[in-house]
Amino acid sequence: MVQRHTRCSTSYCLRKKSNETELKCRFRFPFDHCPKTKLEFEKIHTSGDNEHYRAKIVTKRNDARLNNHQQLQIQGWRANCDIQVLIDHYACVEYLTKYAAKGEPKSPILKQAYNSIVQNVHSNTDPRRVIKKVVMKSLGERDYAAQETMHHLLSLKLHSSSFKVVPVSLNGSRRVRDTASIEEGESCTDYSLLDVYGNRHQYEHELCHEHELCSVC
Repeated sequence: MVQRHTRCSTSYCLRKKSNETELKCRFRFPFDHCPKTKLEFEKIHTSGDNEHYRAKIVTKRNDARLNNHQQLQIQGWRANCDIQVLIDHYACVEYLTKYAAKGEPKSPILKQAYNSIVQNVHSNTDPRRVIKKVVMKSLGERDYAAQETMHHLLSLKLHSSSFKVVPVSLNGSRRVRDTASIEEGESCTDYSLLDVYGNRHQYEHELCHEHELCSVC
């Protein structure tokens, strides 16, 4: 019941490509009936003259508007759960890239602020003042997705990383050392990470020398 794409509409799935005049479902519904699960090869567009094909699993189906699903999972989840079998790395990378690069929905704040101000100002009002009010009400705010809102309410981290990011200044600036710890002839500034990277060959030579001593010992 929850796995059927019951109808197509322009507000959800019907789209028209630039070189076509007919609206088509972006999920490619309805599908043809298939009496047996099979493997098909789909030709993909490439920049060269060589032909490339991508393998695709066509599952058995007797319902043209039924989503791909896994019976055991949907019995526990009891809601829409689209399942697709990935059999090559290209399909996996394409899927991950699509969702990683997906932008947030357009914000209605500017439109709402404009309509509210226009409806409540006098017809003789200076247009520059109206535009200024619209900008002041809309700038500095953005829409929050449901996931981000729940993370804020539950005090959860918005991101995590397996490595630490260290900011590096590229303008040549250095931290000034405490004058009490500076001996005669020493520099009054500490080496920056840019200096360390510039002298990396020196440190590599020192590490190799230490390694040779350890090997001898």
